[in-house]
Amino acid sequence: VQVRVTREFEAEYRSWFGQYGWQYGLLLGRIDEDSIDVIAYIPAPLDVSNAADAHRTKDINEINKYLKTLDAEWLAQHVDLISRGLPGGLDVVGYALYCPSSFNAMPKLKDAVNAITGKNVTITNLLNMHQPVKPAHRVALHVCATSKKIAFKTLACNDPKAAFKSCTETVSGSLSDWTPLNTAVSVQAFVSTVNQTRSSLLKELQPQLKTMSNATVLLDDIVLQGDYPVDVPANPAVRIMLPLMAPPTTVATAVVNGSLAISALCPPNSTGSQLAAAIVQDMMRSMLARVVVAGEAALDCTDTQSPSVDMFPQRLLMTLSNGLALTDYCFEDEWKDQASLIDKLSELLSQPILKSDISLLEKPCPKAAHGEVGIKSAQAKTGPTPADQAMPAWLVLALVVTILAVVMACYL
Repeated sequence: VQVRVTREFEAEYRSWFGQYGWQYGLLLGRIDEDSIDVIAYIPAPLDVSNAADAHRTKDINEINKYLKTLDAEWLAQHVDLISRGLPGGLDVVGYALYCPSSFNAMPKLKDAVNAITGKNVTITNLLNMHQPVKPAHRVALHVCATSKKIAFKTLACNDPKAAFKSCTETVSGSLSDWTPLNTAVSVQAFVSTVNQTRSSLLKELQPQLKTMSNATVLLDDIVLQGDYPVDVPANPAVRIMLPLMAPPTTVATAVVNGSLAISALCPPNSTGSQLAAAIVQDMMRSMLARVVVAGEAALDCTDTQSPSVDMFPQRLLMTLSNGLALTDYCFEDEWKDQASLIDKLSELLSQPILKSDISLLEKPCPKAAHGEVGIKSAQAKTGPTPADQAMPAWLVLALVVTILAVVMACYL
């Protein structure tokens, strides 16, 4: 498996020497059948007042203390939170660890990489089930602060007994070479609000995800498909054609209905099929994140209440210092309290986020009926069934006799 890194990412991990005592976090990029692109690094958040100072320590006891707090269960949850903010075409592809040689790095890296595709029902795992190319490998970056040795290794997915394998690493291009694709899609999804947990909410969405995975993507009215590179124009018109989704027959259902902002980022020389897959992946990922939040909000309501439409999360855009644009979701009242929102995002990404770095991709809307994004609680009405609503047999017979009599009278 070949690992390709951007010039920006190579400059970042080489800048750790002398500046920090340790680093630990996620690698973002794209996985293909026989290659992995790594374009960015997101440090794991620490429960401290100043993460930068904590990363500067070279005390091995302090480093051990920090790394012990990042167990496999926490790592899987963190991967899920970061994954939902990635544009289509990008995934969490692995972990990086920079530390002194006295720290036993490889077991920690192996636990972290395995945690990305664990057995838990997560947004990451559900998306993998519906991707055309399922990830076969993840990547680990080990940077030794003592010897300054840099090593990329790959690990087979879903095999706890697999060992790291050495791989070749090349610097290939810049983040600016990647193509952003943005559009909007009108979708409707349904989720039961009866006796649900977060895990069962995600499981219930699988049939709807399968329907979404069959969407047709058009670029300037041309269907994106095939294995040949597509030359994307500067301002392409992207459209998504979705198959119809039938509502479930559950008693209580949260309905997500409206126009969703879609964002994807694709490497140079992407084929038509790869571009389409990135767009569809973002649509499914965004819908999963929204329905989970909306469903959890609906679970907190009593039978006589329904979630307000302004409780549905809107998608926001945030630009990081390395130039990568990620997204997240916030409620309308959170957007109004931007100071608290910025603090939350800064903690999640373990780096300063400024007010000028964030913007809404979708305007908060007070009513779902206006065609914007919203959530409403739909109670299935208990009324007569179609059989109950059919006309009685005696009435049907009377109508037939009457019609025949009129026709015969006219004929005579």
